[in-house]
Amino acid sequence: MEWLNTLLATPTIGIAFPRDQHRFLSFPPKLGNYLNTITNNGMSISYTTNNELIEISQNNKFTIKIMPNDLSVGFSYQIAAEREPGGIPKINDVNLRPYRELLDETIRVFLDIYKSYFEGLTSPINRLGVVAVVTMKQGDVPPGIKKIIDHIGLPWKSHPLNYNISMRFPLVENGSIVETCMHRLIGIDDERKDFLCLLDWQRLFKTAKAFNATTITAEISDCIKASSEYIQKFGVGELEYFNE
Repeated sequence: MEWLNTLLATPTIGIAFPRDQHRFLSFPPKLGNYLNTITNNGMSISYTTNNELIEISQNNKFTIKIMPNDLSVGFSYQIAAEREPGGIPKINDVNLRPYRELLDETIRVFLDIYKSYFEGLTSPINRLGVVAVVTMKQGDVPPGIKKIIDHIGLPWKSHPLNYNISMRFPLVENGSIVETCMHRLIGIDDERKDFLCLLDWQRLFKTAKAFNATTITAEISDCIKASSEYIQKFGVGELEYFNE
């Protein structure tokens, strides 16, 4: 996924698991240990909690969301965006960091909160996801995405003037897992406007699979490898579709 490293791309890591209201409601009193560790390391935090969501903002970079059946960590830049009528908010200049570097940091934060939430116990997981959200200039749209947009316009023999496309496709299926990816493409045929791409790669376990702190780390590594290979092919235009 090298093409993401020079763009405004942010990662999110998440898991879904069977709903466990008891674990969720018993976690806030234990949250203090996790928050103390963060503040002792010089990081700033803020958090809110209710009966369905615990949300933690860590160091103004990471957003941790915990629900009775879901846990996710996402990175975000602290930047200002200008609203433009009829288009994607215009992103002002930002000091970009390589996507892979951000992804590695997000994984570390995710594993920390995972271990705290499940307290070292085995936990059944239904789904593991890796999400990349990319905002870029029209001139930076990679060739694979350009080919898809051009293909969509073929019946009209024209390039679409604007588009908001969502597509989910199965990628891999075997006896125990299904891998899919949701693709969201939003843009306007105007070089002055920004283009938005969301890639939501998911590994679904046909039967909930049990993990602990060690095995979830290995599973995340395997998912990162598989999702990175797909996202790279998608962006640069190396899917088999483009080679036919």
